[in-house]
Amino acid sequence: MPWKATYPKEIRNQMIELVQAGMSPEELSRKHEPSSEAIRGWVKKAKRDAAKHADSLTPNERTELTRLRQENAALRAEREQLTRVAAEFTRESANILCQALGLSPSKPGTMRP
Repeated sequence: MPWKATYPKEIRNQMIELVQAGMSPEELSRKHEPSSEAIRGWVKKAKRDAAKHADSLTPNERTELTRLRQENAALRAEREQLTRVAAEFTRESANILCQALGLSPSKPGTMRP
């Protein structure tokens, strides 16, 4: 098994900062001991870790998200109920109108004299 050098976290962090500041991994590899592949790997891992950290929620945010999801579900159910009530109201209104005009109510969607 080939020998694998491990570098202290301070050196890895310094290399990552230098790459983020604009230096290339190859340039750093020529000036310092770690290979350009190792430096690229450290930078890639740092980006993944930063993305994971940015996506994580605080406990307060998680609680609020849960509350908002519950509120959203309740509002959707209320909207569905109101849609059904509005449709029933429309049917009833059409029947009343037909009776007032002396017309016979017909199939939904059609009005015949």
